[in-house]
Amino acid sequence: MTASCQSVSITVPADAVWVSLAQMAAENGAGVFGLPSAKALRLTMGVEELLLYLAQTIPGQDVRITISGRSTHVAAEFEFASEGMDLSALNITSGAAHDEDDIFVSMPLLLASRMTDGFSVERMGERTRIALRVDRVYQEVDPSPAVRGAVRGAVSVIPAPEAAVMVDACARVCGLYPVHLVPVWFRTPGKVVNMVDSGEMGFLAAVDESGATCGMVCWEAPSKESVAFYGPYSFTESPAVSRLLVEELVRTVGRTSVKVVFSHIATEDLSGHGFEPLARVTYYAATGEAPCVLPIWYRHLREDFGASVWAHPDLVPFLEERYDELVLMRDIRPTSGMGERASDASVFSTRLTRELNEAVLRPMLNGIDNAENLARHLAALRKEGFQNIFFQVDLSSGWQAALGGDLLAMGFTPAMLLPHGGQSDVVMFQYVEPAA
Repeated sequence: MTASCQSVSITVPADAVWVSLAQMAAENGAGVFGLPSAKALRLTMGVEELLLYLAQTIPGQDVRITISGRSTHVAAEFEFASEGMDLSALNITSGAAHDEDDIFVSMPLLLASRMTDGFSVERMGERTRIALRVDRVYQEVDPSPAVRGAVRGAVSVIPAPEAAVMVDACARVCGLYPVHLVPVWFRTPGKVVNMVDSGEMGFLAAVDESGATCGMVCWEAPSKESVAFYGPYSFTESPAVSRLLVEELVRTVGRTSVKVVFSHIATEDLSGHGFEPLARVTYYAATGEAPCVLPIWYRHLREDFGASVWAHPDLVPFLEERYDELVLMRDIRPTSGMGERASDASVFSTRLTRELNEAVLRPMLNGIDNAENLARHLAALRKEGFQNIFFQVDLSSGWQAALGGDLLAMGFTPAMLLPHGGQSDVVMFQYVEPAA
């Protein structure tokens, strides 16, 4: 049994008297699943604060707490019955959205989200699931010298090679490629090894007859029907290395039920290998250098029989144009707020990557304050100096699709359409600074 499938669960009433038991389960579980003591303490404190918050809001109701060890983190998942609970303190902007009395009540929830490395929220009818995440600790690798070597003999492609090969490949990528083409987790290749071992990531290495690593490509699955890849990365002057990697990537993924492959980060080595342009995204460097343009590439692997998607009316022209270019059949159903009931407060998750000057927002809970919450997030991120601000919308959800109107009104523009990128197609919006 691997750490990615181990878990322990307890069910306790939402009452402060049960906090010590929940703390014990979190602390012991985190230790068994490999978190160092400082990280285990953060998870334990997050569990304590979240249970205290639930004790205030749903006193006495059963709460199921599951501590699970995953490949790259340890999670504490809370599942309980609720209706209309205010979870807005999970937002990174929660301090600006509450008065002093509200902050006092929601302080445990705010602390739980700040003590951990990330969270997710899901409402399933009358039940709610909140997961807190604490990441494992990994050592950073020293980048290898930025030198491309010669190929010695025939090159073969190895799937999921041994850990030493993956670590070496990540170090070479860090030394050879600019920062915007290097996934942040390549700097901690132990994380890459764990993700590959657990099946969360695919990895191909090109190796010549001398045993030297000549290149690599890796990928992950945003959904059951799509794959997003990084690379190909070549450590030689031979174009054959990239060609072999891309051909094997397509063959490997093609044996599965995946319908589409697109690039998350594509290098120039990809050009001319059967992929079509999907989008071009402008990235602004934190150092003040000239912005760079990152092309996004796409390839269909099997027939697409069409689907239905939701869209805000103002986004329909963009979608019609993109679906026509991609030759995809979609029934576009317009949606916007029609006064239907929503929870009092929305929740957006925020992934910050300071090395890339990037913030990616995802909607978690629908609320009557969607527009105000979006404005608060945008103002806070701009104040912090983030220039690459993205918002991900899944068109399988009517309420998420309806956010398109608020996004467009606040200066976001649809940067790319990712077929099958989530539960359905996904639109990535990018904030564009108004012209001076």
